[in-house]
Formats: sequence, C-alpha cells, structure tokens
Amino acid sequence: MQTYVIFNLKGGVGKSTVATNLAAIAAYRGKKVLLVDLDAQANSTRYVLGKNVESEKSIAEFFSQSLRVSLYPQNLSHWIHQTPFNRLYVLPAHVMLDDLHDKLSAKHKIYKLREAFSTLDFDEIWIDTPPVMNFYTLSAFIAANACLVPFDGDRFSLDAAIQVSNHVQEVRADHNNEIRLLGAVMNGYQVRAKAIQKAIDRLKEVMPVLEPYLPHSVVVKSSRLAEKPLVFFDASHKLTHSLESLLDSIYLSNSKFNII
Repeated sequence: MQTYVIFNLKGGVGKSTVATNLAAIAAYRGKKVLLVDLDAQANSTRYVLGKNVESEKSIAEFFSQSLRVSLYPQNLSHWIHQTPFNRLYVLPAHVMLDDLHDKLSAKHKIYKLREAFSTLDFDEIWIDTPPVMNFYTLSAFIAANACLVPFDGDRFSLDAAIQVSNHVQEVRADHNNEIRLLGAVMNGYQVRAKAIQKAIDRLKEVMPVLEPYLPHSVVVKSSRLAEKPLVFFDASHKLTHSLESLLDSIYLSNSKFNII
C-alpha cells in the first residue's frame, strides 16, 4: 500500500485540489483508494462528499477515541465513507480536529494513524494536510511512504516549500525512515510568467519539480461547485490530462526510490 502525503507550509497552493484529483484519477484507473482529510477546513471532504458533512462520522472521532481507554475500540474503517465515485473512499475531516489538537499532542498520539493504516486494505492512500507542521501533519508524515509539495510559484509558497524538505529529513531521522520527498507539484502554471519560472528553477536546487506542470484553469472551481473531481467532471479537459500525466510521473519517481 502506497501512502502519499500532500503538504506545504503555505495555504492556498492547491493541496486539497492536488490530493483529491490525484486520488480520484487513481480510483478511476481501477485502484482502491482512500482520501484522508486532516485539515479542519475539510476542503477535500467537501470536494467528494458535498456540503452536508458536519454530521458525518469523521477522523476527528477516530482521534478522540485514541484519547480514551476502551475495551472495544472501533477500527479506523468505521469512519471511512464510500464517495459517489467507484473505488474512491474518504476519511472526512471535521472542525473538531482543532479542539482535539493540543490534547493529542500532549498524549503523544502521533503513531496512531500509522498503526490504524496497517489494518486497512487499500492500494493507495492520499493525505491532505493543514498548512502547518502540527500534530496532524506529523502523524501524516509518520504514516506515509512519500511526500509531494504543491506550490504556485509565489515567493512565499517557494520559501515554504523549501522548508518542507527540512521537515521530511527530520521525520526520516526521528520517526519514519521510509518516507521520501518525491518532489514539488507546480500548480497554476503560466507559461509567460517569468517570476514563476525563476521560482521553479530555485526550487529545483532543493527538490525535483515533477512534470507536467499543472496549468491555471477555472475548471477547478467549476468541478468543486459540482462536487466532482476533474476526471469525473470533465475527463477531456487539458488540466485533467495534465493531472493524469502527473500521476504517471509520481508513480515513476516513487518506483525509482523503491528500487534504490
């Protein structure tokens, strides 16, 4: 089972868009896929389940259970939902994640997610994270095999992406020697924007920037409003094709790490 964590320390760079759409494409191609939403804003959750998610069973309840002593604890699968899309499942986020954060940190529950993943039967897991290195992000890093870093060419996005490299190295040294930084995902690429190309060149000094770059397109907003990942919303769109090719690049990059 391959587990990918999507992370950047800056918000608004497309973490939820990248995580949800890559997971959806993998499911569309025939894999059994779990999308895990660890961000209390629940953007990935709403992308695949719609607006009525507040009352749904969520990953917050799983973490809440870990704080209690229980004779019959529920398996993580209890909180997993089938989405409207074949072979794509989601572990929803909830606003309660914010309230639980400090309690979970104080109780050192950072390995619970990895332990729970080991009981599941999926081909792939894709984890959407909050834009901060907190308990949930560290839990995701500990549970994952690979890390992808979305960035949009902005200077602050670039600086934050570079910092992720240091975080991955630290997690590898202290918690999870299996995690690999596969590279950055250029989101919202504009060919004629020289500043973006300079940012890409700078980032390449620290990590690979996977190709193809994802072009800027308003179709993403339309697919969110429709609550359908792009491969199910408009399979022929150029951004959908770019995401499909990007997933192939991710698989190739990951296989090279595994061979090494």
